[in-house]
Amino acid sequence: MVICNNKYNKEVSVQMKFKSAKGITMVNLVVYVTCFVIIAAVVGNLTVFFYNNSEILDNEISAASEYNKLNLFLVKESEIANNKFDDFYTENNNSLLVFSNGDTYTFDKDNGLIYYNNMCICEFASDFNVTTEYSSGKEIVNVLVKFNDDNISYKTAYTMK
Repeated sequence: MVICNNKYNKEVSVQMKFKSAKGITMVNLVVYVTCFVIIAAVVGNLTVFFYNNSEILDNEISAASEYNKLNLFLVKESEIANNKFDDFYTENNNSLLVFSNGDTYTFDKDNGLIYYNNMCICEFASDFNVTTEYSSGKEIVNVLVKFNDDNISYKTAYTMK
């Protein structure tokens, strides 16, 4: 109720009627739905981005883990006194790395596995190559291992004692 004075100083009461504002209008509903769709699209795109990158990261972590296992065995070989690189050759699609103490590393190219004396120590390898060189009277064995169809590779030089 509003009370106002007119030019004759008489109070007149005027009741103003307001339209009832119950619920939401169609315009509000469209705005809400549009905002929801935009937020869902942004969250969906971020989820896809992180999911794809997590697969890449998973492959890199898997390759690093497998190479670390192989690296531990090859470091042990290089630390053995008077242990020397004996031979590296390919036979029946398998590559063999042989040391003078009799330890043998076999790369099964068909299955992507590397064995240490018939014990599987590395999976998912796509290539395994070994070269040797001599520097300062020491034998250096260079090992190159590639993983996941050659996308990830590790090359390490081991100096034999």
